[in-house]
Formats: sequence, structure tokens, C-alpha cells
Amino acid sequence: MIANTVAAAAPEINIGRLLDNARVGKVALTVIALCFCVMLMDGFDYGIISNAAPLIMKEWQITSAMFGPVFSVATFGWMIGAIFFGAISDRYGRKKTLITGAITFTTLTLFVYFSHTLVHLLAIRFLTGIGVGGAVPVAMVLTSEYSPGTSRAKFITIMFSGFVVGMTLGSYVAAAVMPDHGWRTLFLIGFFVPLPAIVLLMTSLPESARWLALNGKTQKDRQKLIQIIRGIDPGITIDNRTKLVAAAVQKQEKQSPKELFAGRLLWCTPLLWLYYLASSLSLFFIVNWSPQLLVLKGLTAAQASSMVGTSGLFGIAGTILIGLWLDKAGFRWGFFWPLLSVGFTALIGGAGGGMLLLWLSSNSFFMNGGHSILTALVPSIYPYRIRAQGSGVANAVARIGSIIGPILGGLLISTGMAMTKLFCLAAIPFIFCAVFCFVIGLQYDRHFRPVYAGESGTAK
Repeated sequence: MIANTVAAAAPEINIGRLLDNARVGKVALTVIALCFCVMLMDGFDYGIISNAAPLIMKEWQITSAMFGPVFSVATFGWMIGAIFFGAISDRYGRKKTLITGAITFTTLTLFVYFSHTLVHLLAIRFLTGIGVGGAVPVAMVLTSEYSPGTSRAKFITIMFSGFVVGMTLGSYVAAAVMPDHGWRTLFLIGFFVPLPAIVLLMTSLPESARWLALNGKTQKDRQKLIQIIRGIDPGITIDNRTKLVAAAVQKQEKQSPKELFAGRLLWCTPLLWLYYLASSLSLFFIVNWSPQLLVLKGLTAAQASSMVGTSGLFGIAGTILIGLWLDKAGFRWGFFWPLLSVGFTALIGGAGGGMLLLWLSSNSFFMNGGHSILTALVPSIYPYRIRAQGSGVANAVARIGSIIGPILGGLLISTGMAMTKLFCLAAIPFIFCAVFCFVIGLQYDRHFRPVYAGESGTAK
């Protein structure tokens, strides 16, 4: 007699569904904490160069218009790094890319200590920006991946708050160090302090689980993925027959930039870029030039750094609280934050004393919170297989605003324009940000979010 047997189907674990539905455990907290450290390193770098600017300009006898490109060239390097490392990340893995970027920009921070000319400083800041562009978009993607679906915005914005924490610390350190030790000491600190964090990235940061499921080819890759899965769910059953897939449907197709414009992304992607560009234009103008503008109002460099640091505490709060707001109310209702930034930014120019600190702090709260909406929205609106590419390109486009903002700010400051008019001009892009936020957020809340959650067919 011939026995008819039917082979049992091999069990399958959907990595995407596992991550989206998992509780926040050790693996997720490790990723979020380490990516927070990367953002803190980036923010500290921004903080110290902004606060050192008044003393550098005075020592080297250069104008605001001449120094503006120092801020912008770093973001130009960031743009190149985001595009280049974004593609490398999708092909060779998130962890290696992030660590390479972090080592690059940390090492180049030390080089600023030895710079003595504007040309040298421009070259160093350009290369520093490339390293930052390699690390930050990957940190955003990893945090998005390991955060539960129901609280993703909260954890992404908590991670991104590391940037504001770093800038705030940079301001306070500058206020404490510069009067007695000069501006160069800031960049020694900026090199040595992040080294333990880089060691932790090398030893403790897990690779992207989805990336391993899609691209892992060796038994070692499989074992790494199994270790991550068991860290997320210790009770899960896995044997040699278990299939580990990144999503319900596995199609190994060559990625194409056209995917960034598929279906409704055809118009959402350009609108997202405009939103990021407008927000970056104002934010980086204000962030980079605030210490110098306060010096022009009559404060010393140390006093300006201290005031910027204090307002930065409110920026940290805004960056964290916006995530809670988005998870509860939806992305579309985030438009209140850039809308309120318009008024508080415009009020800074004519204020002094306690009112100046009040408006500066209020601006920092809503401006940083509003910008952080993008940090949560960008990696969420794209399908996973092009998420790093979408984040990298969006961040690269945003850097156009980051390049124009500081240069334009330097030129406007050099004209001697009245502060009231200067800050009113800086507030205008936030009006567009509010509109873009509502339109794109509405599409995400009503269309993309349920699609990616498996509640409907395709993103088209």
C-alpha cells in the first residue's frame, strides 16, 4: 500500500508583525537609548559650533556673512552623506552604516580644535556633515523599526530629543568653559565625551531585524536574527524549519527611486519634502544664529549661551511631548505646533530681559516639537523596503533649507536689519509647515497607517 502523506507547512514568523505588536522590552529600549546617544552627539556638535561662533568671528576678524557658510557647508555634507549612506545602509546593513557615520563626525570634531583659518574650518565642517548624514537617518529608521506600532511616534520623538538635549548641553558647556578656556576646548570635549557611546554602539546595538530577514544569507545572520527575536519574545518557538520573513509577502526586487512616488506617494513625497525644507529653513537659521543675535542684543557670549541652553530645556520638552500628542491625536493635528511657532518666533525680535527668555523658550518648545513631527512621519509614511531610502532622500532635501537658512541669516544680520523684522521673516516658513503638516498628516492617518497595519490592500 502506498501511503499518501502531506508535508506539513513550515512554520513562519513575520518579523514586521512581531515588531509592531511587541511590548517595549530590552531590545527596543537598547536601540532607542543608543540612537538617542547618536542624536545627542549630533546635537552637541551643533550646539558648540553655534555658541563658539561669536568668539571665532571675533578672533578671526570675520563677518556674519562670511561665517554663515560654516553652518551651511555641514548640512551640505549631511545631504550627500544621507543619500550615499542611505543606499549603503539598505545594501550592507544599518548597524555598520550608523557606526561608520558616528566615528566619522566624532573624529572630525577634534579637527576643529586645530583649525586656524576659515578655509580649514569649512573643509572640516563639510566632512563632519557627511558623517552625520550617514548616522542620523539610520538612527531614525532603527528606532522606527523597533518601536511598537501603537506608540511609534512617541519613541521616535524621544529618540530625536537627543538632538535638542545635545544642543542644550552644548550651550551650557560653552557658557561654563569659554570664559576661562576659550572656544577650542569645546571641540576637545566634543571628541572625547562621545567615545564611550561609540563603543556601546559597536558592542550592544542590534542589527535591523527586518534587514536581516530580507538580506541575511549566512547561518550567522540567521542566528543573529533568532537572538533578536528571542530578546523581543522569549517564549517564541523557533527551530531549523522556521521561516523568518520581513513581511507577509517577500519579493526581492531591485529598489527604484520610482517607488518613492508610487500611488498616493506621487504627491505626498514632494509635499513632504517641501514641509521638511520649510521647517529646516527657519529652524537652522534660528538655532545656528541665536547666540550671535543675543550677543548683538547686548549679552556676552557666555550669557547668550546660558540663555540658549535654558530655552533648549523647553525644546527638549516639546520634542518629547509632540510624540505623545501624535500617538493620541494623529499626525494631522500636529499642525498646531508650527502654527504657534509663527507667533512666538515673531515676538523674539522686539523683546528683552525676562520677556526675551519667555518668547525664546516658547519658540524652542513649539519649533523643535513641530520639526520632530517630520522625524516621526518620514520613516512611517514609506513601506519598509524603501524606508531607509525614503528617509535618506527626504532628509537630504531638507538640508537645502538647512543650507539656505544659515547663509540667508548671516547675510541679513550683516545688513544691520532691525531684529523685529528679522524674526518676522524667520517666522514665515512655519505658516507653510502648518498647512503641509495637516494635509500630509491627514493622508497618513486615514490611508497609509491602516494600509501598513494590514487593514487594507495596497498603498495605491
